[in-house]
Parts: sequence; C-alpha cells; structure tokens
Amino acid sequence: MEKQIAELQLSYETEKKDKENKLLKKDIEFEKGKSYYLLILALLLTFTGIVSLILFYFIRKNALTRKQLAESKATALEAKLEGQKRELTLGALSLSRNLEFINSLINELSKLSGFVTDGGIRPLNNIVKKLDRQQSNSSWKEFEKRFSEIHSNFYSRLLEEYPTLTQSEVKLCAFLKLGMNTKEICSITFQSVRAVEASRLRLRKKLNIASCDNLSMFLQKY
Repeated sequence: MEKQIAELQLSYETEKKDKENKLLKKDIEFEKGKSYYLLILALLLTFTGIVSLILFYFIRKNALTRKQLAESKATALEAKLEGQKRELTLGALSLSRNLEFINSLINELSKLSGFVTDGGIRPLNNIVKKLDRQQSNSSWKEFEKRFSEIHSNFYSRLLEEYPTLTQSEVKLCAFLKLGMNTKEICSITFQSVRAVEASRLRLRKKLNIASCDNLSMFLQKY
C-alpha cells in the first residue's frame, strides 16, 4: 500500500515537474519571440528613419536648387531689364540730339525766310512746319514704341488708376520710370529746368504723392 502511494506521489511530482518545465519552456520561447519582434521593430524604425533622412535631404536639396535657379533667373531677368532700360535711355538721349539738330535746321530755315522772295516764302514755311510736326510726332512715337517693348503694361495700368493724366504727364511718368533726372528730361523735351520741375510738382500732386516720397520709385510698381 505504501509502495503504491509512493508511486502515485512520484508520478504526481513527475507530472508536475513536466508541466512546470513546459510552462518555463513556453515562457522562454515567448521571451525569445518578443526579443525577435522588438529587434525587427527596431530595425524597421531605424530603416524608416534612414529613409526619412535621405528623403528630407533630397527634398531640401531639390528645394534649394530650385530656389537658386529661380534667383539666378530673377537676377538674369533683372540684369536684362536694366540693360534694356539703359539702352532705352541712351536711345532717347540720342534721339534728343537728332531732334536738336532738326530744331536748329528749322531755326536756320526760318531765318532764311527773310531773304526769300514772296513766291518762295510759302513753300519754305510749309517745309518748316512739316519738319516741326515730324520731329514732334516721330520722337515720341519712337520712344513710346521702344518703351512699350520693355514695359508692356505700364501705360494701361497707370491710366487705369489715374485716367485724368494728360499726354505730357504720361510722357513724364515714362521718363521717370526709367530713372531719368531733370537734366536728361530737359534734353529730350527741350524744356527748361524750371518747366520740368514744375511739371514734376503738378504730377506729384495729381498722383497724391507726399514730398518725402521718391516719384521715380513710386512709378516702378506700374
């Protein structure tokens, strides 16, 4: 009887030991699996971080390249525009010299009228008038054509906001847009310094610009 009890006790202990071993084995396998998954997760996070850094680098580099390209284009465009403005200003000054020559020719022809017979005075006066009209019209048309090629929307935008501007005031605005000073404007328009300064003052009032503001800078926005 005691032997049977001992055998049962041994069997129970053995079975209990087996169960404990199985549970311990499962715990070990679970911990191993947990460590494996944690390792995989860490690797995935590391890989994702590296990919994100690479993507950020290339996106930032691409944005920087595009910014530099845009700045280069803007600089080149600004330089081209400045060159065209200088060319237009020089062209206008050259045109003024040609007009000055025509004016001197008109004056000389007018002086000759006193030495011409009655039959020749009228044709001579007609020539003088034609030259006068021609130099007055062609000078502005030539300047306006070249100016519009560079500043295509200047006149329309200016007149849309200030429709009461006269033709002479629009001309003055164009000269000031190019950054021309009073002396240069006098050379083109054959006006005195006082007359040009008076025109600038009237224009400033018409555009409602304070005396402390730069008139040429104001016109750059059109």
